Amino acid sequence: ASFSSIKDDFVAQLKDLKKQITGERTTKKGKKKQNRMFRNNPNIMESLKEQVEKIEKAIKLLQTTTKNRGVVELAYSGGKDSDVCLELCKMAGINFRAIYKCTTIDPNGTIAHAKSKGVEIVKPKETMRDILQKRGFPNRRRRFCCSILKEYKVLDTCIIGVRKAESRRRNKRYAETTQCRYYNKK
Repeated sequence: ASFSSIKDDFVAQLKDLKKQITGERTTKKGKKKQNRMFRNNPNIMESLKEQVEKIEKAIKLLQTTTKNRGVVELAYSGGKDSDVCLELCKMAGINFRAIYKCTTIDPNGTIAHAKSKGVEIVKPKETMRDILQKRGFPNRRRRFCCSILKEYKVLDTCIIGVRKAESRRRNKRYAETTQCRYYNKK
């Protein structure tokens, strides 16, 4: 499906949603009444349009940054942000592999959720137990678990979903949604 057909379907769904939200109905006297929620918040459609624009921008970003790069990796964590990135990659029609990097201490529900989404589960070379026996427990000054268990290269290009609103540091680091980083080829 092309992006424009996906967009048209999405806009049609928004219009249907508006009808449901507004709950417009005609009274016996011929007056039109609206659902209270819509009547008290007339900016709902404007907000939905803004969301569509954000989705369009994200899709275009994915399409342009992955062009001529072959298969790209989508770093998948099992959370809501990863689910959104997964759906955006599908909507963008890019060639990608969604990869969940197992830490060996992951909750069963998270792994089951990843599998239900068709995500590939990659096991690490060392288990968390092995790492703890060699290095001891991590703390805020010695953070090594993620670098060993999660932050390694599978493919040359990796998509990572990061929300600026998660912290001040991320807000500064990711000033523009068009910023992309690539792994060096080995």
